[in-house]
Amino acid sequence: MLPRSNSLYIISDQYFLDFPDPYLKRNDEENRPACFCIPGSISGLFWMVPMSRRIAKYEDKINKRKAENKPCNICHVIPLAGGKSAFVTGDVFPVTSKYIDREYTISGQPVMLLDKTDIKAIKTKAKAILAITRKGIIFNQKQPGILSIEAQLIEMLTKK
Repeated sequence: MLPRSNSLYIISDQYFLDFPDPYLKRNDEENRPACFCIPGSISGLFWMVPMSRRIAKYEDKINKRKAENKPCNICHVIPLAGGKSAFVTGDVFPVTSKYIDREYTISGQPVMLLDKTDIKAIKTKAKAILAITRKGIIFNQKQPGILSIEAQLIEMLTKK
């Protein structure tokens, strides 16, 4: 499945079997995590930002960072589908279309992000996390090995 811009997706269980990193956000009964999809710089590679409903946890993190006059690139909280959702940019991970199971839906309707400011913020924060990770900086002890997964996916794409 090729993803549409600004839509949310469910990642297949096969992804978590093929890349058994203990720190990846896993599917929970095939409904979570829903992920916001960002096209990668390599054709066929996508970066997924998991969504969480644990709003208080992430708002606390944002408020703590703001109180310290520090940026908060690990998450972004937005209104979505009649409530709030946190997009955990600190847990961004790579996939190919092979591992995108389906669109995330509510009452049969695909969920999409519409606010351009929020879309830009999520993309900017995810790219900042990738840049930090590429520099070898460990900002979270439970950080998944996304660069190793990325390398494996790129190898799979080039063998096609």
